[in-house]
Amino acid sequence: MSNIYFDIRGGALKVLIIDGKAVRYKKIFESFSIEDKVKTQKIFRQISDESGVKPEIVHLVLPVSEVKIKAYKLQKMTPDDARMIIRRKMIVEEGIEDPVFHLMPRDPVDRQQEFVAALVDPEGLKKYVMLLSGFGIKIKTITTSFHSNLRAFDSVKGSMPQTAAIFEVGADSVEIMVISPSRIIAYEVFPVSIGEAEGTVEERDIEIIRKKRLYGIIDALYKFMISYRENYSDTPIEKVLLCGRVDMDKISGAVEEAVGSEASLWNLFGEDVINGAEFTALYGFSLSVSDGTTANLISKELLRRKQLRLSRSAMAVLFCIYIAVVLSIYFVVESRYKSSLKLLDAELMEKKALSLVSQGAGKSPDLRESLLKLAEKQPQLYDIFRYLGNNLPQEVLLDEIVFKHEGEDEVMQLSLVSKYNAEIGRKRYFTSVVESISGSGRLSLMKEPSFSVSSDLKDPLIHIQLICRIIPYDKIQ
Repeated sequence: MSNIYFDIRGGALKVLIIDGKAVRYKKIFESFSIEDKVKTQKIFRQISDESGVKPEIVHLVLPVSEVKIKAYKLQKMTPDDARMIIRRKMIVEEGIEDPVFHLMPRDPVDRQQEFVAALVDPEGLKKYVMLLSGFGIKIKTITTSFHSNLRAFDSVKGSMPQTAAIFEVGADSVEIMVISPSRIIAYEVFPVSIGEAEGTVEERDIEIIRKKRLYGIIDALYKFMISYRENYSDTPIEKVLLCGRVDMDKISGAVEEAVGSEASLWNLFGEDVINGAEFTALYGFSLSVSDGTTANLISKELLRRKQLRLSRSAMAVLFCIYIAVVLSIYFVVESRYKSSLKLLDAELMEKKALSLVSQGAGKSPDLRESLLKLAEKQPQLYDIFRYLGNNLPQEVLLDEIVFKHEGEDEVMQLSLVSKYNAEIGRKRYFTSVVESISGSGRLSLMKEPSFSVSSDLKDPLIHIQLICRIIPYDKIQ
């Protein structure tokens, strides 16, 4: 069975696919953004075509900006007692009322023990789960580069000196970790700003960018060493392991000069894998998945800690919930789709409890609660949902949404309502609504929209109905 590992740090996607202990596929995709639906879909297709493995279940390394790493030195104790103490410290130090974190105990020394905490934002984790599920991909584990590099080091620490440093160069940052057998002595992340060349990208411009990048890396190294020598003067670094996007010819000499010890390229794959040092974090991640020691940040307990929040208005929430409800139905086979659709339609008709008034739509806690449970299991149409919630005018309220299956097409029927003569800027709301639908990229109007005006002379409402075809990912232009 193949295990697929993604690393999305630094605006790039690193992919490593391992069969057993053998590397089946590895590649780096530059200028990657998971929110660019069309480009991301093409990348996933390319991975499938080149590797022969379809990305359906993956293991993910988070960007460093999503996690805060901090080590706590306590007396030797059980993990549960340590969690209680560290939680109290986080409430005071971080100003967080209910911190969510993963705790990793290190081997105790005498009566002392180090516990490494990874503080995360659960909403950030949910974001990546939701976005990848839009491509039919399930995330099995989420971890950090810190834990992955540490696991890689643990696999060879028997051959290492008393104090070693891992120096990982990324596309936009440098991560430095100093380790001894009993503790993490220091860990810091330095951003690397290389600037951009203006005008035509010629050889001279590329060379300038490379030099700026090299200067940024060396500057980060010297900043770290100045701080390290001030705080840990009695713990010299005996060996430096270089990994990531490293140009050994240009950087090894500077590292050895700054640190005062040997620096070597850290390729744990061996000579059979070219540029294996660029995938060191994913190598460590694969080891932890294999032996069950992964610092998994996506536990069920973590995902249940906070519920989805209202982002803009009641309309935005209702749009997102309804689309998410039918997400899994969109991706199943024809026979199962029809039976599931009937059950979903019955659920929606039974639970419909929207009451429209001149000031807006009435709230229905029971409806939202029941649909939230369905939405957690069916998130594949989340991108349509989010687009409509963010782009339809706030003056427009949702009256009804119906999903149908006509021939080979998935069809969504929207019924919207607004005050009569409502305007959005200088546009009538009718025009604004049609423009919003047309710009979604996933929806195509099947016929001209219809509209009518209520007979209430005191406070009339205008109703608009749109019938749209849902465009599959593989047919997006």
